[in-house]
Amino acid sequence: MTERGRIFNIQRFSTHDGPGIRTTVFFQGCPVKCFWCQNPESQPINFVLMFNEDNCIGCGNCVSQCPLSVPQMDEGFPKFDREKCCGCGKCAQFCPVEALKLSGYETSVEEVYKEIMKDYLQYTNSGGGVTLSGGEVMLQPDFAAALLKKCKESGLHTIIETCGFAPWAAFEKVIPYTDEFYWDIKKVDSFLHRQATGVNNELILSNAEKLSKTGKNMRFRMPLIPGFNDNEDDICALRTLVCERFGRDVECIDLLRYNSLGEIKFQRIGRSNEAPSMQPQTDEQIEHLNMLLYSK
Repeated sequence: MTERGRIFNIQRFSTHDGPGIRTTVFFQGCPVKCFWCQNPESQPINFVLMFNEDNCIGCGNCVSQCPLSVPQMDEGFPKFDREKCCGCGKCAQFCPVEALKLSGYETSVEEVYKEIMKDYLQYTNSGGGVTLSGGEVMLQPDFAAALLKKCKESGLHTIIETCGFAPWAAFEKVIPYTDEFYWDIKKVDSFLHRQATGVNNELILSNAEKLSKTGKNMRFRMPLIPGFNDNEDDICALRTLVCERFGRDVECIDLLRYNSLGEIKFQRIGRSNEAPSMQPQTDEQIEHLNMLLYSK
């Protein structure tokens, strides 16, 4: 029986998730609940109903098709009782303007692999490949391992982007088929990490240390969140952690400018945005933090 998994997007011609031209497969589900998440619709393992009210024409099709009366018309437009929603997607099927959609879908290794291989020549010409991202890939390690194995059999370069919060046994399943890991370090202080993400970081750092000892290629990435970790103390702590505990060089650390992509998505899945209107770091701020990171 073929391995099946849950994903919410396949992005072709990606140039930001590893070397060369890549296809990035985004997995549904994440155990870490970052308040700044770019893809909050990916956090639940079950699919989430997304509503773009800017597209809605108030036709009422969603109301008539929903078996659980999740949407009800209110002043000409639907309002949603999301606690009732089972994620069946029937309302989205009958929306004529795509104002409604589910956050993801179930699929097979073969179906995803077929989509990946559409750009095989692009990978070979550019030194690219396939990147598994999320959500969190390691919530579905069997699906990820089966997909990566097929990709490696075709000679593709493979990367996993991970938050690191998963049992070590899950990583052991994918290590043989993964060329490189992109590992998020959101905060070195475990207490503050829990406050911001819902989990402490002991497991994340323990797994990173174990993986580092295998000799696998790793890049450590800190997404810079205004007022949370884009300061000198956090950058120095990150440098010390990677160089001293993990035994890696500072050149394998990337500081990622804050991306506000997720702010509108919180609204579309019916959740309040805990990071409203944060501004990305300026070029001067990024330059200063990078200089601090690389200073001797």
